[in-house]
Amino acid sequence: MDGDHPRVYVRYPVQLGNHVYQMAANTRDFKKCATTPSCDGYTITLYECNLDYTCCDPLPVQYTITLQNNIYLGANEATNEINASDDNDTLIFTYGAHPVCYVDKCVILDH
Repeated sequence: MDGDHPRVYVRYPVQLGNHVYQMAANTRDFKKCATTPSCDGYTITLYECNLDYTCCDPLPVQYTITLQNNIYLGANEATNEINASDDNDTLIFTYGAHPVCYVDKCVILDH
């Protein structure tokens, strides 16, 4: 996405109800980390988009990730929640009515 707040979407989206959820990073931060060997990571934010991607809003969940890590989203329709996990199937966060972080470098922001 270009514009005032350019972002790059990380990995694959997941649909829950009438929305698509996806993690995104600030494009400048992502590129800086990709070109800096000593990069400690960059922050990704969970976004909620309408199905045609004409509107995407950031949600109050952020996670600091490195280029070597992957994050995977899953939708739990029974609880109406989005779950994020890593390559080792470690649960990173759950986003829903009561968001929860399970690991360091995950933050639930104040609304």
